[in-house]
Amino acid sequence: MKIFKISDEPLTVYRYVTIFFLSINSVFSESVKDAFKSEVLDKKIDSILKIQENNRPDLVPFLSNFIKNQTPKPELESSVLNIYFKYSKGILKIHPEYWKDLEWVIENSKNEDNVLKALEIVSELKEKKVIYSILDLVTSRNSEIRRASYKAINSYKDDRTLPYILELGNSEEPIKRYYYLEALNFIADERANIHIPRLLNDPSPAIRSEAIVAIEKLGLKEKLTQVQNMATTDTNYEVRKFAVVSLKNQRSKFSSSVYQKTIFDSNSEVREVSIDAIHIIKDVNYAKFVSSAMEKETLSSLNMKMLDTLLHLNNHGGGQGLAVVLKKDKDEDVRTKAAIVIGNLKASVAIPVLIKSLISEQVVKVKLAVTKSLGNLKEKTAVPMILNRIQTNEPDELKLEFLTTLDKIDDPKIMPVIFDLTEENKLKNIHAPLKQLLRKMLYRFHGGEKGYKILSESEEVSSNP
Repeated sequence: MKIFKISDEPLTVYRYVTIFFLSINSVFSESVKDAFKSEVLDKKIDSILKIQENNRPDLVPFLSNFIKNQTPKPELESSVLNIYFKYSKGILKIHPEYWKDLEWVIENSKNEDNVLKALEIVSELKEKKVIYSILDLVTSRNSEIRRASYKAINSYKDDRTLPYILELGNSEEPIKRYYYLEALNFIADERANIHIPRLLNDPSPAIRSEAIVAIEKLGLKEKLTQVQNMATTDTNYEVRKFAVVSLKNQRSKFSSSVYQKTIFDSNSEVREVSIDAIHIIKDVNYAKFVSSAMEKETLSSLNMKMLDTLLHLNNHGGGQGLAVVLKKDKDEDVRTKAAIVIGNLKASVAIPVLIKSLISEQVVKVKLAVTKSLGNLKEKTAVPMILNRIQTNEPDELKLEFLTTLDKIDDPKIMPVIFDLTEENKLKNIHAPLKQLLRKMLYRFHGGEKGYKILSESEEVSSNP
């Protein structure tokens, strides 16, 4: 067999052509890459934000030039920080000096959002090289920045930070002592709690209040007794309020009489949070204190809260408070609710006030609630007053409610009176309901539904043999 050899010349040409096209493709690719790089170096924010998307980590180190030793626009600064955050823990490999940019932003940026972003990155990466820059922020006037700095410090678990925090708590400046207590809500280090007992007696009410919050946050149960005392004895109402709220949040029942006292506090805000606390712990033993507080309370909003609390406890606490609210509260909605609660909780001690309200009360919806409650209580002593009010100029809707209540009370002695009322011309609008009530009572007390009745003509024929 004859073997044909391919000449070297065609093969060489082929090789050159292949290399040429590969070179062209490489040049084109490099050209595209360089175009993107140029856009990044020209500080085009849209391109900077696409560095990760375009898989160009090699461009990340160039971003430092946009931040350090100059005052960049906030948007440019933000775009660089966003890229650092996107690369997260991998950034140390592609840009070992990135932390210097974060340090510059933390120390020099005028844009608070960018400072917060830098602190977020620091916390995520636990970057300790900027630790001292962050410690300078614990006294920032911006509360968000302070809290972000506390979180970053907590992420380090570094003993170098502890003296700085303790120094705040021992400062002669009240604002720094406040920052110390604020920091304890974020820094989990028991050694940092050393100043709390002393700050519970601080001259500043704001600091005493914050100390109470710190005790709750840190779960320092051994300090609860002191907080209970502060709830009833502190000279500042805001501190007393903080103490009550803290005790409420911990959902504990105390052997002491904290809420029994604070529900009578001279400040309405303290009284309000005390009502909330009693509502939450749901101890019926507090019902009598709620009722007593209602006898003295002048704010309708708090009376309404206490009405809801008594319903929640399912106990009227003696009922005197309900009677006083029905009689004296200025808000018709509150008086209406009081009348309803009296009936629902069977507060019989308030019955005389209910009956008097049928005359003294001017608002129809309150009278309707009073009348319904008398029906729920089946109170026969109210019958004479109800019969009397039926014959007055009360609205028809109220008269109909009177009849419904009489039906519930179910006293047969009223039947002659009801019969007479069916003949009254001035009551012609309710003649039909009057007759219906009378008929129902006759059935109940004289033979019931199985008694005699008038036959229709067809019934009469069918019954005749």
